[in-house]
Amino acid sequence: MEIRLPALRERADRREVIAQIADEEAPHCRIAPDAWAQLMAYPFPGNMRQLRHVLRLAGATSEDGVITEADLDLPSFAARDVTADHTAAERAAIVEALRTNGGRVTETAKALKLSRATLYRKIKALKIALDG
Repeated sequence: MEIRLPALRERADRREVIAQIADEEAPHCRIAPDAWAQLMAYPFPGNMRQLRHVLRLAGATSEDGVITEADLDLPSFAARDVTADHTAAERAAIVEALRTNGGRVTETAKALKLSRATLYRKIKALKIALDG
């Protein structure tokens, strides 16, 4: 019998897995949108052990209980495409900001320090669905 467990980068519930492990490894911290974008874009070749280590360290070094991108000790990944990573990180940051702001574009644009027009352009370019 063979049981295949998908790598973290292949999982559809990746965000939920990261949130669960963050609750276990850094229970008194929340993850800032820039850090979420980085975590969602990173391929995690070390899989769950690496994710646990990164979040445990980030929780220990974070200030005011907020894990930021600067707190994440993610080693460079040689085979990665920087443009694709940037696009994925940008998309994840916008999706997270929209979720945080209840889908309200004006508030999301303010939170991301973008004009509404720029945010709408990015939403269209990144094919992000707006509910409503």
